[in-house]
Amino acid sequence: MINCSKCNKEIEEKTNYCPYCGEQLAKKVRLEKHEVHVVPRIILIVILALIYIPYLFSNIIYVYFADIPVYFTHVFEILSILSVIVCLIFMKKYKNDNLIRTLSIVHIVIVSAYLLYAAFMLALCASAMAAC
Repeated sequence: MINCSKCNKEIEEKTNYCPYCGEQLAKKVRLEKHEVHVVPRIILIVILALIYIPYLFSNIIYVYFADIPVYFTHVFEILSILSVIVCLIFMKKYKNDNLIRTLSIVHIVIVSAYLLYAAFMLALCASAMAAC
């Protein structure tokens, strides 16, 4: 299904004319099928880069800035959850774009693994503190 460029109603891809407004569609349908979403791809890649760059330096941040407040250390988790929401929105809006879908799925899997690891470490620390 595609949207008519004139009336924006959803119509079948095989039709040559819009049944609602009569707009000729044959040429436009072929162009829309091969349309590449360049700007959303760039936006998604920039967002993911902004998420992963702090991860790369997180050990350095924790070692050299050990006196930072505890709540600040959860910024990575919050940003991760927000980036997963962005990925889900992009996947829904650009569901035919394989690159956006692949990047989003890989990111969601990595973030899920990271958050599971963080929860495990938090539980481990809590149990160690309770034992003392």
